[in-house]
Amino acid sequence: MTDGVRAMIDQQIADPKRVCILGFAYGGYAALAGAAFTPDLYRCAISVNGVSDLRSLFKDTVPQSSSRVTVHSAAMSHWSERVSAPDDSALDKKSPIHSVAQIKAPILLVYGNSGSAASNSQSLKMEAALRSAGKQVTLVELADEGQWLSRTETRVKLLSSLESFLCDNLQNVQP
Repeated sequence: MTDGVRAMIDQQIADPKRVCILGFAYGGYAALAGAAFTPDLYRCAISVNGVSDLRSLFKDTVPQSSSRVTVHSAAMSHWSERVSAPDDSALDKKSPIHSVAQIKAPILLVYGNSGSAASNSQSLKMEAALRSAGKQVTLVELADEGQWLSRTETRVKLLSSLESFLCDNLQNVQP
């Protein structure tokens, strides 16, 4: 994503002052990682049901047996392949929650409170870390909703929150 955004900026397709990164689930992690690890590239970031702490994700969701960690689900295999293995010594360096000091962009965190306790805590812990660091953060809880955003009223609330956040952070940017 970073390479693509930089290429669009270099080709003057994208205005570097109006680039916001948004993602759901893994994409939510990618949005937070973009804000944390390339802080000058994005004007704002939006994470919906995203992961902020990889060590916590693996600890809460990967079964452990003695000294060997076994990944049972396709989702966890996906995380292991794309981001890191549960026993990676660099997990904290790859976790946006441990790099909030570098974040410059306002962050919108959205989560469905009917999801797993692990996914709920990811958003709540990230909000606390950002606030503690004096960063601009907005948290939107989607009541009675899981990660699939299956209800119409939930989708409307999400889209309204996105519109408001984007208008607040991109509309009045001077070229």
